[in-house]
Amino acid sequence: MELKDIFSKRLRNARLMRGLSMQQLCVMMNDIVTKQSVSKYERGESMPDSTILIALCKALNISPDYLFRENRSALNNVHYRKLTRLSAKEEKSTERIKNFSCNLTQSVVISYMAFLEKYIWIRKR
Repeated sequence: MELKDIFSKRLRNARLMRGLSMQQLCVMMNDIVTKQSVSKYERGESMPDSTILIALCKALNISPDYLFRENRSALNNVHYRKLTRLSAKEEKSTERIKNFSCNLTQSVVISYMAFLEKYIWIRKR
């Protein structure tokens, strides 16, 4: 995957994880870029210069390195145990999660693990 593609996907994910629109991001950056420029960065059509990159990182509260590294993590060897009696709906949800296996970004894995912490037990091999 090209650097421009990685950057564009990570920028869009960081903005969406903060719950910001493109316009809100521009305002947080003191309007040094337009929402059209942010859109071009997210589509991989252009790359920001260093001043704009630093402003993006400050506004999104991320490090520049986050935007340029492709970081994939896989959930493997997940074993489940019940901590309490679960309803049928919760049982079905945990079964779907148990069968779920794909590559995720590190930040998503951390959020996912925190959410599921009370339902699962992970054993490393």
